[in-house]
Amino acid sequence: MKDRPKPVKDQHLTRKKLRRFLEKHHSLKEENEILLHLLAVCPECQAAAEPLLELYENGRLQSEFSSLEVDLEVSRAEAPGLWRLLQDFPFHLRKPVMEKMNGFRSWGLCEYLCHESIRLAAGNAALAEHVADLAVHVSSLLGDHEPAEELWLFQLRAYALAHLGNARRVQGELRSAEEAFARSCEWWKAAESMGDVLGYEVRLLDLEASLRRDQRRLPSALALLRRALELTPLEEKEQICRLLIKQAKTYEEMGKLEKAMSVLRGAESPFSAGEPRLELCVRHNLMDLLSKVGRFQDAEALLPEVTRLSESLGNPLDAVRLLWSRGRIAAGLGQTAEAVRLLEEVRGEFLRRNISYDTALVTLELAALHAWEGHVPEVKALAWETLTILQAQDVPREAVAALGFFVQAAEKEAFTADLANRLIAFLREARHTPGLWFNETLQTDSGGDDEEGSTGVA
Repeated sequence: MKDRPKPVKDQHLTRKKLRRFLEKHHSLKEENEILLHLLAVCPECQAAAEPLLELYENGRLQSEFSSLEVDLEVSRAEAPGLWRLLQDFPFHLRKPVMEKMNGFRSWGLCEYLCHESIRLAAGNAALAEHVADLAVHVSSLLGDHEPAEELWLFQLRAYALAHLGNARRVQGELRSAEEAFARSCEWWKAAESMGDVLGYEVRLLDLEASLRRDQRRLPSALALLRRALELTPLEEKEQICRLLIKQAKTYEEMGKLEKAMSVLRGAESPFSAGEPRLELCVRHNLMDLLSKVGRFQDAEALLPEVTRLSESLGNPLDAVRLLWSRGRIAAGLGQTAEAVRLLEEVRGEFLRRNISYDTALVTLELAALHAWEGHVPEVKALAWETLTILQAQDVPREAVAALGFFVQAAEKEAFTADLANRLIAFLREARHTPGLWFNETLQTDSGGDDEEGSTGVA
């Protein structure tokens, strides 16, 4: 936003402005300034248009505003209250209520639900999908000139569908997420002749990049993020920071950990300053990467600040992931007993939340510690318990087969920290790469025949 002008009640007419107004030579800006001044000094006029004056004085409107911009901003200002009202109804009644009560047919409510879906996704992906689905429903109820013309409405529908796709992606439903993004793209292309009048394009690129990353289409994800960064003005610091965090995550998925850390350091200042959630993401991800490349003391140095930020935000899943990083750091610093305690706590939390893949990953880290200490019974117990749990859940058969290899290695007392690292790397890649198989041959000290010495999974 530009610097706010002086209060409208003090913006009096000059002779020059009056002549321009009388001769119809005035600009839209001048006309609006006269209107706003009238609203500010006349109680009766102010009562008739109080929302307009409030929006202008709060910096939500600039002097060149149109009636459409006023309608959109009023709609956005009313959206939080509409959502609070809608939350009073059970989930299954919310769509019927929207259809029956015209007040819920709100452009601003659709946008607000999209943003709420993003906020919820980190802690409750199922609820995030419900909220994004409501946004899609609102966009389907709006008609031409409610309040914007049809092509603007097409872009709103594209926006809502992209958020629905994102909520599905977070739950691992990549196929249905792809379907939602395909529909979003169709609506966006139908309105491409008018350009990005609503400022949605960067968000659409951002969300699609996350899907491409999870689909292991990593070069495509990077290309989308680069385009989004090119379109983002430098003053949009929070948006730039979010994009850089995602860019770093993509480099991490490509195995370019040093590049990922370089991007995160670029996001630390000035882009993340003043926004606790972004600061937490930048610093926690950097700490996590440092632990993964073996720089445990550097990672430990970030722990106090990351802990403070995590506790201030109070997200339970953030706290669990912080424990995971702490456990890895403790292991790297030789504090094995503490590392085992922390990783066991993390594993228990993931099991309780049915986060199956991360359960497998932290189990392998825990098993590696037990193997290093020579605790063979503990390794075997972890292997069998984890395989049993994940077989009962909706986990891809490729991952289950890899965990079967873990069980075999544990039973043959051939499980090592090196094997754990290879299995961890495989599971991270297989999470988003269907059809990928862990293909190794298990060698035993006895050098026995094929039945004893070869248990590769192909």
